[in-house]
Amino acid sequence: MDDAVAGRSPFSSASIGATRTRASGEVQYSSFVIVTHSSLIWANFTEARDAAAQILPLARIFNDVNCSGGRRCTYLESVRVALDEAAIRRGAEGRGLDFKVFGQTLEVTISLPAEHLRLLLERLATDQPGTSAPQN
Repeated sequence: MDDAVAGRSPFSSASIGATRTRASGEVQYSSFVIVTHSSLIWANFTEARDAAAQILPLARIFNDVNCSGGRRCTYLESVRVALDEAAIRRGAEGRGLDFKVFGQTLEVTISLPAEHLRLLLERLATDQPGTSAPQN
């Protein structure tokens, strides 16, 4: 979809994070994505895919709308996209990690910088299960 042709100008913001299970030490990676767009309807993001077009697990988190005048409303839609450790490591060693979120009316490319991925991996390496988190 060409957003410029459709008259929409989405703005996206993404963060990367991880949770570690205390008992097993297993780490789960995810990206929290917020997309704001002006449109006539919700995008309803329901799918995410990596650069190889593999489906990534997606969960809707929060949606909000502001229709304070005019024909178009401003929609805020947020999702969490699960990422695997291998993809995080490849992105940290290369040029980052890109994936797309798809909705009924919109698709948005998300780019996570390599430096952010490296910092996350470094922090996880120093914060092993059973130890205290480093104090800043």
